[in-house]
Amino acid sequence: MSASSPRGERPAADLSKRVPMIAKLGGSLFELRDLRERVERWQTDASAAEGLLLAGGGPRVDDVRLDQVRCGWTDAEAHWRAIDLMSLAAAEVASRLQLPRIDARRLDRGVWPEGEGWQVVDATGLLRSVDPLPRDWSVTSDSIAAWLARRWRIGRLVLFKSRPAAAPFASPGDDTTLVDRHFATLLGDGLSVEVVDLRSEPTIASEARAEFPCSTPEPPSRRTADSGA
Repeated sequence: MSASSPRGERPAADLSKRVPMIAKLGGSLFELRDLRERVERWQTDASAAEGLLLAGGGPRVDDVRLDQVRCGWTDAEAHWRAIDLMSLAAAEVASRLQLPRIDARRLDRGVWPEGEGWQVVDATGLLRSVDPLPRDWSVTSDSIAAWLARRWRIGRLVLFKSRPAAAPFASPGDDTTLVDRHFATLLGDGLSVEVVDLRSEPTIASEARAEFPCSTPEPPSRRTADSGA
C-alpha cells in the first residue's frame, strides 16, 4: 500500500505495524443512546482491541448542506466548514465512548501515545495542512477514512453504518448510496474494507437544528502543518 505526498511535503509515517485498523463511525449513529455499548460489543466480537476511530460530521454537516443554499457558500467553502465540524464530532465521540483523542498531525509524524487500545483521531488539522481531497460533496468522512488508511499504510478499514451493504456487493465502491462518490478511487492497493451495520433499533429523534449567521469559512493554510499538534 502506498501513499503519495505533494512535492516538498514531509512523508507520512508508516503505521502499518502499530495500528491494525481504522474505523469510521457514521454520523447517523450519533443519536443512539447506547452507542458506546454497541461499539464495545463489536470490538469484543471482532477481537478488535486496538485501532483508530474517525467520527463523521454528524447532524451538523447535514446542516451545512442546508445552510450552503441559504448562505450562498461555494462547494469549497461548505467542504471546509464540514471538515472543521469533524473536530467537534471527534471530541464528542471521544467523550461518549470514553476514549482518548489524538490529533492526526501527531500520528502523521509517527507519534503514538503511551498505552494500547482505541484512539479517536481528529483529522481536521491534517486535512487543512495537506489539503488532499476534492473540495466538494463528492467527499465525506468515508473517503477521509480511506485516505488516512492509505496514507498511513493501515490495511483494514471498517465503516460503521446505519444499514448493511447491498447484496450482491463486491466492493463498497459499488454502492453509491452507501459511500460517497470519491470513495471508489481510494480502494485497492491492499486496503481491505468492511461494512458493519451498527444500528438495529428504532432511531431516536434528534434535536431541532438552529440557524446561525452566515460567514465565510477560513481557507486551509499550510502554515498549520506542524503547529504544536
